[in-house]
Amino acid sequence: MLRYAINPKRKSMVAIPGPSLVLADIEKFIDSLWRDSKYVEQMRSLIDLRPLQALHLRLQDIEDIVLRIRKHLQKRKGVSRCAIVANNDLVYGVSRQFEMLMGDNPVTVGVFRDHGEARCWLFRPDKFRLIQQTKNKSPWQ
Repeated sequence: MLRYAINPKRKSMVAIPGPSLVLADIEKFIDSLWRDSKYVEQMRSLIDLRPLQALHLRLQDIEDIVLRIRKHLQKRKGVSRCAIVANNDLVYGVSRQFEMLMGDNPVTVGVFRDHGEARCWLFRPDKFRLIQQTKNKSPWQ
C-alpha cells in the first residue's frame, strides 16, 4: 500500500508506503494518482520509502511500472521531478534501477538516502547544485 497527499499550492505530492510493497500496490497507486484531479502537470513528487521493510518486485515488474507511467504521462506537458528516499540498501538499489529505466523524459527521477537532500533537489535545484559543487570541490583547487 502507498498512501499519498497532494499540496495543490506547492504543486507537490508526498507518498509513503506501508511496511511491504508489491507490484499491485504500485499499480493501484499510479492509477489512483492519475485519476486525482489535484494531480497536475509538472507536479513535484517525493516518494519516501524509508518505512519500507519488504519489497517484492522483479526487474520485469520495474519495467512494467516504467511503461505504465510513461503511458500516463504522454498526455501531459512539461517535465516533472520525482525524488525517491530509500535508506535500505535493497530498496535503494531497486530505486536506482527505476531511475535508470525512466531516463529524464517525461519525469526526472532522483534517488537519495537523505530526506533533506531529496527535498532540496526537488524544491531548490539551484541550491542543490551549488551544495554538490561545493562538496565535490578538491581542496587543491
